[in-house]
Amino acid sequence: MIWPKAHLNEVYLNIKDSSVNSGCSVIIYVGLDCDAICACRILTALFKSDQISYKMKPVGSLEDIKEHYKVVQEYNEFRSIVMINCGGHHDVEGDLFSLDQSIFCYIVDSRRPFHHRNVLNSSPQTIILEDEFMASEEIKMDAEDIKELSFSDLFNNDEEIMDDDIDEDNEIDEEAELEDSKENIPSSNKRKSPDFSASKPLKRFSPKELLSKYYSGTSFGVPAAHTMYKLAEQLNKDTKELLWLAIVATTSHYLLNHLEYDTYHSLVLSFQEYVKNRTDFANRTFQSEDGATVAQAKEKHIEISDEMRLFLQRHLSLKQAFCLSEYTVAKLGLYRTGGIDRLHTLFAKMGISRTEADQIFAFSSNGVKAKFNDEQDGIHKFIVDEEEEEDFELGKDFMYESFRFRSGYDSQMSAADTVACVTAFLHGFSLLNSKFVAVLDKDDKEEEKARQEIYERENILESFNAAYDLLDFRSDSSKSLDLATQIEQAIIGQGTSIMIGQKIKSAIGFRYCILEGAQGVFHQPLILERLAQFVILAHTSVRKWMDAAAKPLLLGVRDEHRNLTVFVGVPCSEIGKVKVNVFGHIMEEAAKRVGTTYSAPSFECASLQIRSDDSQNFLLALYEVLNN
Repeated sequence: MIWPKAHLNEVYLNIKDSSVNSGCSVIIYVGLDCDAICACRILTALFKSDQISYKMKPVGSLEDIKEHYKVVQEYNEFRSIVMINCGGHHDVEGDLFSLDQSIFCYIVDSRRPFHHRNVLNSSPQTIILEDEFMASEEIKMDAEDIKELSFSDLFNNDEEIMDDDIDEDNEIDEEAELEDSKENIPSSNKRKSPDFSASKPLKRFSPKELLSKYYSGTSFGVPAAHTMYKLAEQLNKDTKELLWLAIVATTSHYLLNHLEYDTYHSLVLSFQEYVKNRTDFANRTFQSEDGATVAQAKEKHIEISDEMRLFLQRHLSLKQAFCLSEYTVAKLGLYRTGGIDRLHTLFAKMGISRTEADQIFAFSSNGVKAKFNDEQDGIHKFIVDEEEEEDFELGKDFMYESFRFRSGYDSQMSAADTVACVTAFLHGFSLLNSKFVAVLDKDDKEEEKARQEIYERENILESFNAAYDLLDFRSDSSKSLDLATQIEQAIIGQGTSIMIGQKIKSAIGFRYCILEGAQGVFHQPLILERLAQFVILAHTSVRKWMDAAAKPLLLGVRDEHRNLTVFVGVPCSEIGKVKVNVFGHIMEEAAKRVGTTYSAPSFECASLQIRSDDSQNFLLALYEVLNN
């Protein structure tokens, strides 16, 4: 069932009340993404304030949840399960847990759609927390229409459901639709219509059609951390630290193109009001021993800012920030021959020398910094559409509204910088680990497989802890900045190789590419998704892959050590214009038709892992499912 957003505090009080007579009463399952970790930190801060004991488990897949729950269900003290960005699109009571009347499962998930059985009121122990813009009533109605069906019926060709079983609520009066559309036509454009008063048969959808509509594609809603911040607000426990976590999570969604610009803008406006209400704008100073006037440091200070899509701009040189930004590399064509010369020309037009461009931006002169702040000159004149600057057009999406965080005299971190660092630890931590996974021999394949599974579990835990600690405002970010830079270099380099080598192939309904010999970091679905989005942006920036040619992209990468291929599907859309991901559930159906061994490597809605030997057959099956 869906719990209304206006009463999120009641959910928290239920968790609190159930913890009174038991020890550790709460299990928190956390997905491996920036939004989930931010939401988790907000929730655990609330738990600590009320001395609620909890266990926290980072999970990368459905199997991780099942395996962990088998162990903990033996203890009778657990009363609440909280799932953050994991499991919402699975049948919780059917696939994951066996819940007795004393245990409740609370879902905070930004991914859509939810499994329809989680939505129904007939599952009172599975509670979905409503977010800011969730169309709850519509979701409930759609789920009610298909309550007797299971997800497996979606691709079942057996027509066992007769017309008599179709609910009259699913009938659509075509005459009413026509009348509604006629009302929107100006009177001068109306033509004399034939008489529709005679009764006409009503258009009716079969249950299978309704099921197909409900699961037609995957998308994202409001970040889970935003919902958790709303909970903190209702409990009167919202702080600047928790607000910053909600801002970081929202920024991560926007930068991954999971949020429409209008939705992001609406959330930013609300954040700006919160910041203004919690900020001391007075500039205080004090006298040092030598009599100098020194500005007093502001502790945990959030500033409203306009950010540029430059990678770690405050921590790298200007040249590095441009060359490692997926946006500027795509928009300026820096991946093509002569791209660096074009960048030098841009700097020259801005009045920035090569020496200044190679200097760390934080230590640049005020004159150089002014060129990124002056709205009439500098970088701003290359954002708008001007004929004389068309070779360097950065586009309106180059600038976006955001925030910066400063603690004491330390260097400030923008929300985008924080997202890059957290993501680097979450999905690139293995780059810091010196362990080497050898190619498997036939004799010891099972033993090596077991060692590999242990290594992966340890790696997930280490990476999660590093990312979690990074958000406590006291950790050293230097290591994460270096790691984020390595990952960005890998994405830009691999994307350049794909486009220059023309490795993308086209099929009816989608494009695809399977990478071989790629770095291990691309075995992470989220990094593979970013690579796909970079390739799409590079094409849409030169007016390709648009309108009718905007087919989704399926990107795969082979893991030679395990003979597996990880696939990720991404819709072809422009920045700030989100499309539904059609690959969402059909990838699993394609794998079933092939008969291959498959698994979901993450909770990303359109990711799948199959045996490499079956990759070509999988692509053929995917084509059949998409075009049926």
